[in-house]
Amino acid sequence: MRKCTFMIAITILCLFIGFGTASAKDTFKV
Repeated sequence: MRKCTFMIAITILCLFIGFGTASAKDTFKV
């Protein structure tokens, strides 16, 4: 089963989205 690998990929993707949103807020002062 690759459920574990899939969950890790989702977690990493969420982290990237989270950091991207945070940096965007800092840049645009939202």
